Parts: sequence; structure tokens; C-alpha cells
Amino acid sequence: MLAGVFLGLSYLLGWALWRRLSPVPLGFLGRQAAALVIGVTLVTTATYWLAVASKAALPGAYPLLGANAVAAAGVLVTSWFLLGGARPVWGEIRSLPQRTKDGLRRVGAMPTSLLGYRLVAAVLLLSLAWLLFFWVFRMDGAKLLAGITVFGDYGPNMALSRSFAVGNNFPAEYPHFAGDGIRYHFFFYFLIGNLDYLGLPVDWAYNVPSALAMFVVFALLGELARTITRHRWVPLLAFLLVVFRSSFSWLEATLSKMGEGGVGFFTALGQVWGGNEFPGNQPNETWGLFNLNVFANQRHFMWGFAMLLLVVLLFLPAMRRGLTVGAGFRQRRGLNPIGVFFQPQLWPVRRLKVLLAALLVVLPMPYWHGAAFLALMLVLMAFGLVSAEKQALLALGVLGGIAAWTSTKLFWGVTDTAISPSIYLGYIAPKPLTLATLVTYIVVVFGPGLLLMLIVPWLQPAGWRRYLALASWLPFIFAFTISLTPDVTVNEKYIMVSQLLWSVFLADLLVRLGGGVRRRLAGAAPQRELLAKVAAGVVAGGMGCLLVIGGIIDANVYVTKNGASVPIETSAELASWAMANTSGDEIFLTPTWSYHSFFYSGRRSWYGHPYYAWSAGYPTLQREEQLARMVQGQVPVDEMVKFCRQHNIRYFVASKDWSFFPVPVDIDKAWWDANFESVAKLSNPDVEVYQLW
Repeated sequence: MLAGVFLGLSYLLGWALWRRLSPVPLGFLGRQAAALVIGVTLVTTATYWLAVASKAALPGAYPLLGANAVAAAGVLVTSWFLLGGARPVWGEIRSLPQRTKDGLRRVGAMPTSLLGYRLVAAVLLLSLAWLLFFWVFRMDGAKLLAGITVFGDYGPNMALSRSFAVGNNFPAEYPHFAGDGIRYHFFFYFLIGNLDYLGLPVDWAYNVPSALAMFVVFALLGELARTITRHRWVPLLAFLLVVFRSSFSWLEATLSKMGEGGVGFFTALGQVWGGNEFPGNQPNETWGLFNLNVFANQRHFMWGFAMLLLVVLLFLPAMRRGLTVGAGFRQRRGLNPIGVFFQPQLWPVRRLKVLLAALLVVLPMPYWHGAAFLALMLVLMAFGLVSAEKQALLALGVLGGIAAWTSTKLFWGVTDTAISPSIYLGYIAPKPLTLATLVTYIVVVFGPGLLLMLIVPWLQPAGWRRYLALASWLPFIFAFTISLTPDVTVNEKYIMVSQLLWSVFLADLLVRLGGGVRRRLAGAAPQRELLAKVAAGVVAGGMGCLLVIGGIIDANVYVTKNGASVPIETSAELASWAMANTSGDEIFLTPTWSYHSFFYSGRRSWYGHPYYAWSAGYPTLQREEQLARMVQGQVPVDEMVKFCRQHNIRYFVASKDWSFFPVPVDIDKAWWDANFESVAKLSNPDVEVYQLW
């Protein structure tokens, strides 16, 4: 109930802000999506900072209690003033029944084709929400089940959300590397944790905002599609192209099986279809790096992309106007692009409300999704070269950069190993990198969609559409040339942003292709018209199938693999004991657990699963060596106690899982019994907990 109130109040604030600013005209779904993006982002961000302040001011109370109360009051007061006070608000409330009746009347009068389209879209979205979210993360009694393809990511992410819900993790630290700040864009997982705290079951706390993010992306993709074409089916086709990616990986895998087993094409294709691994022979293809599995295991990505889409839509009119005005300058004055760029008419801010709306999204964006923020900056940089209102884009870029810098200073920990950009050509294409291996990798992994996007810009009938299509390549190019972290694999997000933007152009191409075939073959005779329709469907449908067949095969593997799941016992003794007997601020020494019942307690480990920590630049090797020495009793007891006090490490968990430590370690139980107090012996899991000071 309270979780629903939180989401409802967030929508209310977003709706009030959008109504007051009205920066660009959007359709009904687009307005709801904009309200959700702005409202949920702002209220969640404010609630986090209120929780930090509450912990400092009222250390005896759980921070989210006061934070949610103050946030709710603030939303109500702010919305009241934004909507104009008592009279307009009550007028809106009194008119609600009539507006509901009018809406139902319009639905009743809706053309059958339009109603059918909307029903198809609704059924598709609900089905995808179940497939992407509820299928792979759900409660079964006291067991929290995570699908085989996603549980690895859910380990740190579930630990993060639970650390907010029950672990008093304010200010935020990374639960698998406690004591050194957080370098992860965590606000979506704070939203999940807050919904969990407010009473939503943990699986629903994950799945509801994930489904909302999917709806928002669909609605905003639809708005972007409406600027390109008025064809009804383009938004739905675009979303299908987002979920079912383009690739030739399935073909590469099929050909490999033909060569290995001496079987025919369709037999080999059947083996790929029924396989238990994502198809492909290129590096990390079995991870599902670019397919629908990404949306399932990185729940925050769709929200980040929704933020990007909204800001693009806000500045698209200025870009279009700038290109039109610039073309006039070139024609009348003979100016080159540099001369046009510096024309004073293209610089003033004429629509301040657009800038204000964009700032509401961009300023908190770096720690909602850092890669989406950087991809947005790349696209807006391209806009700025030709756009009108360049001062607005410049201000947005500067203020966004300041927000990103400030965020790192606020959240990064004691080891200040900042992001260090470097040239890294080829992304993860096979090494040694050659032109042949790079081209092979790109064509195989990204398939016909990428090949079509090489020519799509030149098929656009308007200059601004061509420019937007070209600008959509920038995140892709960035991913193949620059690395910001030790693990270049994480550049997948930039690539997927480009693919998501391409989906609108590819969907439009399919519709235009079908329409072109139909017009060419149509005639006065009914038989001729029928032939034209069939031919159009065959051509466009065939191209569409080629675009999505790889994604559909991926989806089948995804469903098959996630028929099995990895459980954690939410009622496990260790989690229950930790929640009942320790405070959220107390840190544990644990094995390198990931998706484990311990983290359901919301408690943090000084050194948990190291992969993300390493990829984000944390000093994992140094901490690993320190931990191995401490748990094996190789550090003098007084020195160890002093170190643990300094870092607030209160407990050590003795477990057989230490044998799976990166370098297996032997736990000398006699040494631990002689020097530290055993405070719990538990059987589920079989562990013993020692208090260190």
C-alpha cells in the first residue's frame, strides 16, 4: 500500500511539473511516461538524500521512515503550488468522473483497427514484462528464485537494494566492498530498496519498477517514432526490434554445427534453437551481452534509456529548427558549416522551459545510469553542432558535467582511482585485432540491422532525420574506440543505446518497404490489390524476420535456461540472525559470496564477490591479500583488532566456502576459538560467527 502511495506521489509531482512546464507537445502515453520519468527520478533522489540527513540527525530511527514522510509532504506541497492551489486542484478532482466517462466514450467510438492495435500492444507489453522480469525473479514460498542467466548480476544488485531496505546503508557503500564508497549508478536499486521497505514483496519491488521502465521506453520510443512517421505500427515494431536483437550469431553457430557434425542446415539450426547456451562463436557471446537478457539482469538500463529518450525528445525541435535556419544561411549567405555554427541567431535560449525540464532529468542522471548519461552527452554534442538554442545545450552539458563530477566526489570512497579514459580499439573483438577480425565481429554480432543502418541515413527524406540517424552512431563508435574502466566489456551499454535508437529507423524502413512494394504492384483490379498486399507483407515480413530471428532464438534459449533457477532462503538462519543481532553499519568478513542468503539481511561484506569491484577500479587485489592473511591468523591479534575497529569490521563468518576463495584458505578453528568470541553457530547455512571486537 505505502509503496503504491510512493509511486503515485512520484507520478503526481512529475505530472504537475510537466503540466506547468509543457516543454514539448507529446501524446497521451508520452505525457504519462514523461511524468513518471521526472517524478520517480526526482522523488527517489530526494528520498535518498533525506535518508542520509535523517541518519545524521536521528541516529536512533531508521532513515527511510523520516525520509519518506518528509518526501511525501514535500511532494504534496510542491504539487499543490505547481497546480495553482486549492481551486484548480479541486476542479481537477471534481472533473475526474466526467473525464473518465469521456475517455470511456472515446474508447467505445474508437475505430476497430486502432483498438486492435492498442490491445495487441498491451498484451505484448504484459507478456514481455512477465518474460523479462517475473519469469527470472520471483518468490516461491520463502525462496527467492533467480534465473540461471541473471543470478550473477542479481547477487550485487539484490545486496544493494536490501542494504537500503533493512541494512541502514546511508551514505551508500557497495555491499560487496564495504568501506570504500560506491562507484555504481545505484539509484534505481535504491528505488527498489525503498519500495521493499515500504512493504512491497522483494520480487515485486524489483519487477514493478522494471515493468514501469519498460512501459516508459515503449511510450517514448513511440513519441520518437511519431516525429519520423505517422504510421501506427512503427512504435510497436521498434520495440520488438529492441527486445529481439539483430545478429548473425545464430547463423555462425548453425554453420559451425554443420561443419562439426556433418549435418544439414535445418538440422543444425534446430540444434541451435534447442541449445542451452546463447549462440555464437565471438567473444562472450554466450553471456547474452546484447540480447534481451541484458534487460532482465540490468534492471536499471531501461530507466536510464528512458531518461535519455526524454531529453532527446526535448531538444529534437531545436535541432530541427537549427538545421532549417542553417540551410537558409548557407543558401542566402554562402556560409560554410563553421560560419553557420557561429551565427548569433542560433545561440539564444528561446524556450527556457525545455532547458528546465531537461535539467530535472540530467542533473541526477549520472548515478541513475552513468553510461546512458554519457551516451546522451554524445548525442547532444552532435545536436549542438547544428541546433538552435545552443546556449541551452551548452548549459545542459556544463551543468551535467558538474553534476557528474560532484557525484563522484560525494560517492567515491577513500581509494580515489578515478575513471581514466584510454584509447582501446575494437571493443572485445578477437585479438590480435585486424580489420578482418573487427569487421567479422561487428557483422556477426550486430547482423543485418547494423548493415541496414549504414544506408538508412541516406534513405531519409528530411535532413534532420538523416542527422539524427547519423548521431545515433556516436555511442556505438565510442564503445569501439574508448575505454573508461579496467573492463572494456561494460561498453556494451553504449552499443545498446545506439541499437535502441536504430530500432525506430529500422521499423520505419520496414513499413516504408512494404508500402513501396504495395504501391508499385497495386492496380484497379481487386486481384491486383490483393497481390500487392500479399507481396508487401512477404517482402517486409521477410526483412523483419531476418532482423529478429537471432533475437527470437536468443529468447528461446533465455526461456529454456531460466526454467532452472538459483534459490536463496530468505528465512536462512544467518540472514535472520544478522538482522536480529547486528546493526546495518557493522561490516562482516565473509567468503566471496554473491547471490547468497547473507546479503538478504542487508548487511555488507568487506570483500564479497570481486568482479564488479575490480571492473570499477576498486583495489581488489590489495584487499584480497589483506583478507587472506587475517582469516588465516597471519596477523597479530591486537593489530587485527585495531584494523577491524578502524574499518568497522565487527564479525567474521567461518564457513567451508572459504575453500572457494580466489586463493583457497585454511581456517584454523582453534586459533579463532582462542582469540575471538563465537557468537553464533548456525546450520542454515553451516557457519560460525565470531565477534572481532
